[in-house]
Amino acid sequence: MTPNDTARVRPGLPKKDRVPVRSGMSAAFVNTMQLGVVDYRYKGRLAVKCPMDLAIYAELLQDLRPRAIMEFGTYEGGSAIWLADQVAAFGLGAKVYSFDIRPPADLSYPGVEFRFCDTARISDSIDDAFMRALPRPLLMIEDASHVYGNVLNTMEFFHAHAVPGDYLIVEDGMISIAEAEDLHGYEGGPFQAIHTFLKEHPGFYEIDRARCDRFGPNVTWNPDGYIRRIA
Repeated sequence: MTPNDTARVRPGLPKKDRVPVRSGMSAAFVNTMQLGVVDYRYKGRLAVKCPMDLAIYAELLQDLRPRAIMEFGTYEGGSAIWLADQVAAFGLGAKVYSFDIRPPADLSYPGVEFRFCDTARISDSIDDAFMRALPRPLLMIEDASHVYGNVLNTMEFFHAHAVPGDYLIVEDGMISIAEAEDLHGYEGGPFQAIHTFLKEHPGFYEIDRARCDRFGPNVTWNPDGYIRRIA
């Protein structure tokens, strides 16, 4: 999704309040590599994942062994079908639910259910009964509009339903490294949303530093974005 696809849930974070990103990736590196990332495809469908995160995801799936996966932000569906193939390869038996404001009408795939959802109004599309019925551990992936307020809304939805052992990935915080969040209307973007969320829920979560720093300090498109529920 793009920032204009959905209404803001919370106002953007002023620049003076933003947390600096500490990463081994420079802005020049991020902007150059992004040209390849945005065109990365899986089985002919845009998946928009960087090679470091594909490796991190694969290790995480092996270690966490989620029994349900929820992805917010389908785009063409490449990442959802990659997840489904990884689930099958590891014998996890998990179903992938992929949500978007414009779910692909021309795609069906074993192990994936594509559904409509607006991250500004998640509970309009996903009810409490659905969340209670999901087997655990749950892996939730926020990769939708990247707008600060909407990312926070998805994270708050996770907080309302998550239990210890569940896991959250917040994608594309690297836009704060590239300093492009204001140019594109992200209002602080995912990275700032992560740190607002952690500040508002002290003791409930920890950043999984082993994942974030797997290839160097925050050498990932998701700096500080691998988060586990601990309480």
